[in-house]
Amino acid sequence: MKWFTDTRPRLALVASVVVILAACSGAPRKSESELRPETADSGVQNGAGSLPGQQVFSPDTIMSSQFTAESFGPNPYLANAPYVSDIDKQAMASALALIEAGETEKAQEALESLVESLPRFSGPAYNLAQLKKDQKDLEGAQKAAQLAVERNQYNMYARNLLALIYREQGDFENAEIQYKEALSIWGGYAPAYRNLGILYDMYMGQPEKALGYYKQYNMLQAEPSKQVTGWTVDIERRVAAARKREQAELEAQQAAEAAAAAEVAAQKEASAATGDSPQSSETPQPAKSEDEAIHQAAEAEVPPTDTSVQ
Repeated sequence: MKWFTDTRPRLALVASVVVILAACSGAPRKSESELRPETADSGVQNGAGSLPGQQVFSPDTIMSSQFTAESFGPNPYLANAPYVSDIDKQAMASALALIEAGETEKAQEALESLVESLPRFSGPAYNLAQLKKDQKDLEGAQKAAQLAVERNQYNMYARNLLALIYREQGDFENAEIQYKEALSIWGGYAPAYRNLGILYDMYMGQPEKALGYYKQYNMLQAEPSKQVTGWTVDIERRVAAARKREQAELEAQQAAEAAAAAEVAAQKEASAATGDSPQSSETPQPAKSEDEAIHQAAEAEVPPTDTSVQ
């Protein structure tokens, strides 16, 4: 699906539009949301995106193990492509051609019209979301991406884009949710692994959690990404250094506690050897003289003054 994932110059070909609309596309345009062409034509599924008979897949499983492309079933987004008329294909191609030509205002008008006239398809809403994101209209982009998700339960491209929008808005929790939803639709969708790794590593301060997602991304590539491999090596070094520091701090704390315990034991042994007994915590009171004792006894026998009126 180069039309959805490639970062090279975009070509608004009618043939590509067939796929865009027929599959209710969420991603005909190439951008940060689609990092490179899909190479895995299979996936382990769960949730709304599952196809009958497919194995359930949870994105969190890659924290402990990675899967090859063969581990995944068919892409449900492509497998559930509805019929699209030639007129609708051409209308979509024209809108995309306007984007390629830099006619963003006309392109937005065309896409908004298609969103209204083609309610069965998520492609127009996705492209509108991408266009608004490029224009820094994140609120408008979010609404359009959410509409694309609502219109096609299999559109992991739209969920990936929605996650990127949330990330730019600083809503990392919802970004994480949408990336995982995209992977739940199809576990063979490589860009979401990379983007989720970036979210954990660079935005949420959880580099160790990013490792599995980076590794799974590379597992699905024809050739591992040198950039992602570099990130993985860097994280492994940082994690190892952090664990080493934590171990050193723990050992230092344990040594200090052991030294303190030894000092207390030595003091007890020294006290036992000299026969010293623990000192009372009460301050001894000086002995009273005979006159003071008699005076206090006399005061105790004097009744209190009666101030009542009879």
